[in-house]
Amino acid sequence: VDLHRPALKSDHRKRDHKWFAAQKAEKENEMEISGIESIYSSRLVEAAASQQWSEVSALAEAGVDVNEVDSFGRTALGFSITQGNVEMTEFLLRKGANPNKQDKNGNAPLHLAAISRRMEVIDLLIAAGADPTAEDSRGNTPTFWARSRLELLQMTIQKRKVDGDPTFSTDLKQEIEELISHLARCVRLQKKKRDLEKAGEGNEKKKLVGWGKGEEEVQIDQLRKRAAQIGDLEGAEELCDLISSMCI
Repeated sequence: VDLHRPALKSDHRKRDHKWFAAQKAEKENEMEISGIESIYSSRLVEAAASQQWSEVSALAEAGVDVNEVDSFGRTALGFSITQGNVEMTEFLLRKGANPNKQDKNGNAPLHLAAISRRMEVIDLLIAAGADPTAEDSRGNTPTFWARSRLELLQMTIQKRKVDGDPTFSTDLKQEIEELISHLARCVRLQKKKRDLEKAGEGNEKKKLVGWGKGEEEVQIDQLRKRAAQIGDLEGAEELCDLISSMCI
């Protein structure tokens, strides 16, 4: 029996442990030097994800590519939109952030604005050249999310009627009003897209400055007036049917 073999195995284990520890330390050092942490392959994106906006601003001003992505294809612009930071969204667009850059799920900035209900940044994105007809990986455009919210609202109303609950709450009314505002934005997206398609390169900005109300905008105004007057589930259901006829 070789009495030294256990000791040799122990020595091997110690050496292996030291080797792995050294490799781990070297890898961590490389990550620290390159600024790579967690899933983020970009300091800019990581700063945006953690809402460190002063660092985002400093990095962008220092010349860091504002279109850098993390391992999911997400950008600093995407995070500024979903977190509702209008000022940072405007800043990143001025610095050259791509308003049509899609993540690995195919979500462009407009999709993110629609999904997270950040309606206040949609005009900024359109003015910067965002495409309202862009599809995500499932073939959904930003207007799809208006339809999804409507369907959920209709299901809620129907369930209350089936359950014999006539309650028309303030929350339900607010949801209808928000949906109409969402729909209004979608209508504007489509209209501005048509305007841009008709306009030449030199006239794009002029086309974005002002436009009159068309038939769809008038219908939106009428929906808003009716929403202010409804006070029961029947009225809410009728209004949802009207909204449904406008969803494209």
